[in-house]
Amino acid sequence: EAKVTEAVNKGLLLDYLGLEMFMHESQVSLDDTPMEELVGKNVQVKISEFDARKNKIKVSRKSILIDAERKARKDEFASFKVGDIVNGTVKELRPFGAIIQFEFNSGILPLGEISHYRVEDASDLTVGEKLELKVIEVGIKKGRNRLSLSRKALLPTPYELFAQNNKTGSTVKGKVINKLPFGVILELDKDVTGLLHNNEISWNPNDNFKSSVTFGDEVEVHILNVDLKNSRISLSKKFLEDNPWAKVTVRYGEVVEGVVSEVVIGKGFMVTVQGVEAFLDAKDITDEKIG
Repeated sequence: EAKVTEAVNKGLLLDYLGLEMFMHESQVSLDDTPMEELVGKNVQVKISEFDARKNKIKVSRKSILIDAERKARKDEFASFKVGDIVNGTVKELRPFGAIIQFEFNSGILPLGEISHYRVEDASDLTVGEKLELKVIEVGIKKGRNRLSLSRKALLPTPYELFAQNNKTGSTVKGKVINKLPFGVILELDKDVTGLLHNNEISWNPNDNFKSSVTFGDEVEVHILNVDLKNSRISLSKKFLEDNPWAKVTVRYGEVVEGVVSEVVIGKGFMVTVQGVEAFLDAKDITDEKIG
């Protein structure tokens, strides 16, 4: 440890137990800190050259700082664990994402980990912006430390955002984006879809809803269930319609009147009784032999 006594051309003069030492300006610090700020202060230095005959001693402070920084970088990197929540600063925007700077290390925030929504670039981030991130990978690749981070892991998913304002039991509107054998897929919000199952389309099993709607049509539906874990939403259209079965008062064994609504050739008749469809099998029409 020596005391800086004077700033001279191209460096500093130091005193150590009465011995004069010289430190070149390139060996003073790791940054652009003015040399004059060290005058009068005690600093740690490493002897880089010693010539007893010429009474020349050259020292370096920079080499000590480099060693200290290298150790600090190693210790900081060792402290990162997968699952940790950390705070970093956006250092640089790249085509593959962003470089995040910590005190001594930097990490990668890939495009796919910026948001739950698809992004083409990292333009919604700003250099110098501070972010809260989750560590998703820590390792060494091709001899270099690798630290991968995620911002979206700490953000609510599109389904979670949707569910904040649309609970089970709510009535919402969605656009038809796909028709499948088992139902219709509706787009409820950006990157949020729900299934309108065939069983939930109508109380009338002969309803031709699927064939009558086209892609882009808007449909009002009731939310039956929101499964955030699996990003699934179950919908119902018939829930918003009058349930004809709720008005049925007939009981088993009771004699009732009905209106034939359809002839099912070779099988029997469809009969409307109190607003619901019933099937009258041909073998139950009469005991007499017909024809």
